[in-house]
Amino acid sequence: MLMTLSLGRVQASDGTNQFLFLTLRLKGGAVTLEKASVVSGTLKPQQDSTDAEPLLVTLEQAEGEARWSLAIDDPSIQRYEYEDPQQPGVLKSKLVQVDDVEFIVRAPLTPGVRHIAIYRKEKSIQPATAGESPPAKRLVARIELPKEVTK
Repeated sequence: MLMTLSLGRVQASDGTNQFLFLTLRLKGGAVTLEKASVVSGTLKPQQDSTDAEPLLVTLEQAEGEARWSLAIDDPSIQRYEYEDPQQPGVLKSKLVQVDDVEFIVRAPLTPGVRHIAIYRKEKSIQPATAGESPPAKRLVARIELPKEVTK
């Protein structure tokens, strides 16, 4: 198994041509695992979110021991676009916080992984400079994966 670290993100690559397809629900600030399955195919590269307060999805071997992670946009914040009634042809946008949302995470099938942990990266007042620690993260949920999807 090959593990690489790039820009603070842990990636896994094992060439199994399988990956985890995780369906999660964020409701009332709590995250639950609705469904987990192993899917055949190649996991396409995914970019970390550049959002100010993303969710950090982490596959952990043991509590706090990350084997893979991905920062995603907060799925509870939806952006809606609509035509401005005062100016036909002009679009307006609006951000709406929803209380119940289902979202999908595609993750590599990584040996030894037992949990999925969801963290919320806290918004930093100033960007971190060289030598400073990255913004803090707060644990939202740590969920044990079903045995049928762990190696």
